[in-house]
Amino acid sequence: MRIFLWEIREEQGYSLRNLEKYTGISHMHIYDIERGLVSPTLEEIEKLAGVMRISPYRLFDFRPAIQVNSN
Repeated sequence: MRIFLWEIREEQGYSLRNLEKYTGISHMHIYDIERGLVSPTLEEIEKLAGVMRISPYRLFDFRPAIQVNSN
């Protein structure tokens, strides 16, 4: 599963420090989430989505990472 936090943050013009200010989540932790080094908690997802005024589902790509060959 891929997270689109960086793309959405950049698209909306938020800096890491802005998101830290509005969510209370450390800018370094947000950076680690963006890089896939840590998984966000449900509370963090809700805070980030709320600040950026998007559905929490928009942060993620739920498509399968592996395509199955049906031969």
